[in-house]
Amino acid sequence: MQRNKGISLIVLVITIIVIIILAGAVILSLSKNNPISSASEAKFKMSLDSYSSEVSMSISKKYMLDPTLNITKLTATTWDGNLSITDNTVKEYIPSITAADGTKYIIVEGKLVYIGDNSNEIDWIANSKTIQIMSKFNYTGSVQTFTAPIAGTYTLEVWGASGGGDTNQILGSHKGLGGYSKGSVSLTLGQSIYIYVGGQGTAATNDTGTGGGWNGGGHGGHGGDFGAGWYGFGGGGATDIRTTNGLWNDSISLASRIIVAGGGGGADNLGGIPGGGDDGTGGSGGGLSGGDARIDGVFSIGTGATQIVGTLGKGQDVTTATDTGGGGSGYRGGFVTNNCNGGGGGGSGYIAGVTSGTTQNGFNDGNGYVKITL
Repeated sequence: MQRNKGISLIVLVITIIVIIILAGAVILSLSKNNPISSASEAKFKMSLDSYSSEVSMSISKKYMLDPTLNITKLTATTWDGNLSITDNTVKEYIPSITAADGTKYIIVEGKLVYIGDNSNEIDWIANSKTIQIMSKFNYTGSVQTFTAPIAGTYTLEVWGASGGGDTNQILGSHKGLGGYSKGSVSLTLGQSIYIYVGGQGTAATNDTGTGGGWNGGGHGGHGGDFGAGWYGFGGGGATDIRTTNGLWNDSISLASRIIVAGGGGGADNLGGIPGGGDDGTGGSGGGLSGGDARIDGVFSIGTGATQIVGTLGKGQDVTTATDTGGGGSGYRGGFVTNNCNGGGGGGSGYIAGVTSGTTQNGFNDGNGYVKITL
């Protein structure tokens, strides 16, 4: 009888051990430590390294042959073995990428980018930390397009243009700096958004109607003696991103803006003592409210735009024949003082079309620009 109990105890222990082993195998198979999964991940990353190396070598060789090659235009959307150039876009074939893998990758700004939809592979790409999508857009004076190479959440950063005037911010009659806005937006594969990068204000060349930066900067004016420096400067153009393409002042396109960095206001002329009688400084752009301009060194309250005050997308133009600054563009544009010693108000920013949005006033000197990061 005792031997039977001993046998039963041994069987019980063995059964428990088998159960533990089986449970461990199940847990292991469900974990990321699964040898099969780890081997697949290792193979995937080896292929990724191989593809990335070949992309780099291919681009380097092509750049050596053609130093004018713009890698920001390099993309790969087909894997048929052909090299073609259409509309300044180079479609590159990478031989080592198999037909099966060819549908999973494209080249963006000279980098290999994964566009597949396998959840494990997406995790492996994220863990590798070797691929990042980043596009930069500088001022061109025309609309530009960003098309999402993969579905995901993109961070949008926009810098508005400054108005015209003295760059030195401690002098009188200095330019209003452009604003900065940041936020996130979800884009689907192939979805396009439209980039409007503002131009900085320049010196007016006649009594009224010139000098405003592209994308809505208000025009400045001058007092009749251009050689003597009696001229104002235009306001800076806003920088914004839209979901509908169109002319910069198209009402439907303007209504589709999802993020805006306001442009700075233009100054009345160059120089002057800060706070003195000839200090017509332009108001800074950006933020929920643009900065106010100055007349004779004193702030002209209400010349900066807000979320509800000012013309949508357009800084005000000077309407008198005197050296005075134009209003900065923005979600709404800043106002002019129409005073020979007065600048233009700054335009407001806008972040209601994005998530986790922030906007700042008086951030950028010069033309605007945009950065989009996955």
